[in-house]
Amino acid sequence: MRADIRIYVTQDCPSCKEVIRYMERYKERTFRPFEVLDVGYNKLHFQEMLELGGFATPFIIVNEHKLHTFDEALLDRLLEDDHG
Repeated sequence: MRADIRIYVTQDCPSCKEVIRYMERYKERTFRPFEVLDVGYNKLHFQEMLELGGFATPFIIVNEHKLHTFDEALLDRLLEDDHG
């Protein structure tokens, strides 16, 4: 089953590392899983990101919500609304 939180990343993306650290802290509090998909090494993940409307990393999906950048305040709201 697909995680309802997916993060499309590349290895050399500072914002990608930042969102992964954020989500690891979030998972420690909530035990909610998330999926990290490296589009730099996996062409299928890259194609999937493009088909979903992503064009750069990090590309974050929380259920049906799509974020084209790491916005901590917006991600907080989405996760709280979805989980709370």
